[in-house]
Amino acid sequence: MKIIFHHVTYSTNIASVENFFKKLDKKIDLTNKVIVMDNHGAHKSNIILEFLETEGAILEFLPVNSSYFNPIETIWSWVKSKWRNTLLQLQDLQGCH
Repeated sequence: MKIIFHHVTYSTNIASVENFFKKLDKKIDLTNKVIVMDNHGAHKSNIILEFLETEGAILEFLPVNSSYFNPIETIWSWVKSKWRNTLLQLQDLQGCH
């Protein structure tokens, strides 16, 4: 698999999302590209919407509360489940002593 673009950030805010799309736009022309985003506040900010519209991108937003469309939500769900199970096991162990 060939990686066309990657970008690492430690927070999701308007500035980091704008930086991501500016770097992506330099790598590939965003004109007529469909961009699908969730409803994070930074994704729907006027700065981001105006930038992407100016670049000619086609914006689509996932329906609200549609975590099954968003792969990262599946990962977080798994992590939270493992975390909860570990906490429950620790509580059981502490209750036995």
